[in-house]
Amino acid sequence: MSELEVEIINPEAIPIIRDRLTLMLLELMEEKDLKNNYLNSQLEKSEVSSENRLEKNNICENVTLQELEVQRPAKITVAVAAKIMQVTPRFVQMGLQQDKFPFGTAVKMKRWSCYINTEKFIRYMKEETQQVTYNILK
Repeated sequence: MSELEVEIINPEAIPIIRDRLTLMLLELMEEKDLKNNYLNSQLEKSEVSSENRLEKNNICENVTLQELEVQRPAKITVAVAAKIMQVTPRFVQMGLQQDKFPFGTAVKMKRWSCYINTEKFIRYMKEETQQVTYNILK
């Protein structure tokens, strides 16, 4: 692997540049297995802290929206939300960082920390499902 020298002019831009480089790297990875392995390894690294572990909320990663409605923990992880939304965890993280979703938020401390409110997430998913159903029947 070749090395690249970079002069850092604005240290606050480092997270943004890192995210852009990650997206560029994913675009370059054409094989699905390579992309999935990379995303899984990054997700494991980001969820090492006990605060973000799925076991803390007693919610497994394969929970459905209906099961979530029954269990109703105060908050859910990015991994659980991504699984239910059928998107990547990074998609959810980026959406929360950019205030694209009404069900949670992301805060930059030393690194990004995400919070997803279960009640708001369930409400959002039901509204999205109703909107899709409406558009299909239209």
